[in-house]
Amino acid sequence: MASHEIRVRELAYFLWEAGGQREGRDQQFWLMAERSVVQDIRAGLAPRRPKWMGNLTMPFC
Repeated sequence: MASHEIRVRELAYFLWEAGGQREGRDQQFWLMAERSVVQDIRAGLAPRRPKWMGNLTMPFC
């Protein structure tokens, strides 16, 4: 699995947890995470925390 796919998976999982672990929103969280990772890749940036995450702790990064 490519590193960007791992980043998307981990961020999507974190977003799901932060969003209250509600079922049925997996695609929404996946797309949000994918958008964030793609923006980083296009900008040539190292993995980062999106601004909208505020001070939340990411256990995977």
